[in-house]
Amino acid sequence: MRVFKGRKFEVLVERKSLPNGDETEIEFIHHRGSAVVVPMLSSEEVVVIRQYRPVVGKWLYEFPAGTVEEGESPVQTAIRELKEETGYNAEELQQLIAFYPSPGVSDELMYVFLARRLRVGESKPEKHELIEVNKLNINELYGMLNRGLLNDAKTILALFLLRSKM
Repeated sequence: MRVFKGRKFEVLVERKSLPNGDETEIEFIHHRGSAVVVPMLSSEEVVVIRQYRPVVGKWLYEFPAGTVEEGESPVQTAIRELKEETGYNAEELQQLIAFYPSPGVSDELMYVFLARRLRVGESKPEKHELIEVNKLNINELYGMLNRGLLNDAKTILALFLLRSKM
């Protein structure tokens, strides 16, 4: 049963069968999925956005990301979000992982992409997005993490994935 339907997700209540044969009623967020992009300018420099997040009432440092739109693939989402939020276009895009950020309450599948060979253009954030684009040294970003200045889970995971690719 649908309880709520918004632009990005809907809240459902459903009965689900468990592997042991029992049934349970669950409430969860059905989400089309999302894509995160790690934009690499060089082997030592990345593009990071600083974005105001009204839900938590804070400015957060993040890699560009967004919700998969109807009829769009995660790759298309990554390309669109990178352009909208930073102005960059990537000539090379590699999927690093797909993961469930909060499987206890949502079926959202989040895809993380590494973007290389970037060309700069003009950013076009959505009207409700307050975004600053930054170029940061990767070691500086790790330092921010160690000082507690990175609070966004998808960005932290992507940063650790990036370390394993270097």
